[in-house]
Amino acid sequence: MKAQVIRTGTLFMLLLMLIIAATCEREDEYEIIILEYVKCPCDSEMSFIKSVTLEKVTLFDTTKTAFSEMQELTRDGDRSTFISYNPKSNNAVLYSYKGIYGGIGYICNFPEVAEDWEIPYGGLHISFSSDAYETCRSGISVGGLVTFSDNVLTSLKIYEK
Repeated sequence: MKAQVIRTGTLFMLLLMLIIAATCEREDEYEIIILEYVKCPCDSEMSFIKSVTLEKVTLFDTTKTAFSEMQELTRDGDRSTFISYNPKSNNAVLYSYKGIYGGIGYICNFPEVAEDWEIPYGGLHISFSSDAYETCRSGISVGGLVTFSDNVLTSLKIYEK
């Protein structure tokens, strides 16, 4: 009798753990997007800066959400990090602010399939890795407060809501 109670309790615990695992797994369901490694079009070879990995960054559609709203919706104290994406031109830019310092990273190989994504007003979570290079675009940095880079995605995940 005691062994049957232990087995029933063990089965119940296993079932409970499976339910919890399935629930947690759903929160992190994502699709891996296939990418082509294409450097930014520059007249000369630009220097490699660093590899970047960001988890669950908010991707916004510029036709639905204003830039100031993107900043406000992602603000965490004095920090704000997000990607501004224009589906009409397939342009994506990573913005990262901390206090008075900012970083602007042009993404050179954002996948064309993104134009089919339904990005709500509040954005969509993505994770990615990229290689950051010196930019060949004209960006004026005032006293080193804003830095610019060209970024080539090496991995991209889009999370289901």
